[in-house]
Amino acid sequence: MGSREIALTALVAVCSQGCAFLQDEIAEHGGHHHGGGGSSVGTGGGSGGTDADAGTTGEDANSGDDAAPLGDAAAEGTAYLRFGNFASSPVDYCLRPHDPADTAPFTIGPVLASRGVATGISSGSVTQYLALPSGQYDVRDVPLGSSDCSTRRDPTTQGRDRTKLSVLPSGTSWTFALMPYANHDATLVAVQDERAPAEGRALLRGANIGSYPSINLDFGFVADDAFAPLLTNVPLHAVSSGPGVDPLGYLPIEPISGATLAIRHSTGTGIVAKLANLDLPAGAVVTAYASVTGPMFLCSELGDSSEPLVSCRDSRVAP
Repeated sequence: MGSREIALTALVAVCSQGCAFLQDEIAEHGGHHHGGGGSSVGTGGGSGGTDADAGTTGEDANSGDDAAPLGDAAAEGTAYLRFGNFASSPVDYCLRPHDPADTAPFTIGPVLASRGVATGISSGSVTQYLALPSGQYDVRDVPLGSSDCSTRRDPTTQGRDRTKLSVLPSGTSWTFALMPYANHDATLVAVQDERAPAEGRALLRGANIGSYPSINLDFGFVADDAFAPLLTNVPLHAVSSGPGVDPLGYLPIEPISGATLAIRHSTGTGIVAKLANLDLPAGAVVTAYASVTGPMFLCSELGDSSEPLVSCRDSRVAP
């Protein structure tokens, strides 16, 4: 697996070991971002950013191409985007090429309703990757079952338009993940994904998705009640980093079968959540999204792209 240079614009923080998740909502609500020490994962915040080749305009409601090639098969000038819901309420979204004036209509979507799923993105699920022209996009939360993008959800409940998200460079893949965030209901953050398998290895990444208090997490395997840490000291709203971890936060590991993946506070105060009977064969590429109080969701970056919505493994649900 070749390392990928992460092309980022409109960075609003620079960290000695990479940058934590950066939220659109922080600037709009006057909140504070804490953390640092995680791998660079893109910018979900900042003021404006660069209107970098925002793609085409006037897209119809189904303009995201359902077939999203993997790895080196990515088409030139195309980026790949999926949405993940790790908060509580179902959501659906529309997009538009980034509009600095914030006046253009949202014309791409609704992502799920336009594909026959009126119930939205349920908690613990991700959409398939959508193929889009590379560039920067704005996102609107829309009511479930919407036939178009003209109406946004109540702005007091995660409903405002999100206009400070990452530029999506050509050939890259991303998850726009809805995560709990203190008293701000939820925040949408951009995480760059790896979708090229590693020969003979599984790729595992940990993501600390909040909410507060700001507590670092360790990800590891449990055997005979003993916790063996693997990805350690992952700050709030960041992905894993450290020895052997690639720039996107993934650690190559030997294939495993029937294992139990767990998280604990980095202070060593006990296991918070765990996923039992876990198989990670060679070629698997997964991210474990976890919060300081649980649950943990394990989502694959690969798999069948024909289904509009894919459930992640949920630590609250027995396998």
